[in-house]
Amino acid sequence: MEKEKFKRGDVVRLNSGGPDMTVSSTGSIEIKTTWWNEHTGGYSHEDFYVDTLYRVADDKSGETE
Repeated sequence: MEKEKFKRGDVVRLNSGGPDMTVSSTGSIEIKTTWWNEHTGGYSHEDFYVDTLYRVADDKSGETE
């Protein structure tokens, strides 16, 4: 069984850029993300294909997994 690339709570970003997003649920093909949307003043949610995202550095440790 292949290990999942992301887990709930990971901070990710689209390969093409954009805001930091938190993984709220995972799947083998898509994951659901949540982020603070400055334009609407509220949270936004969206599903993205796993291959379109990468994990960003953890601000606490300065490292990625």
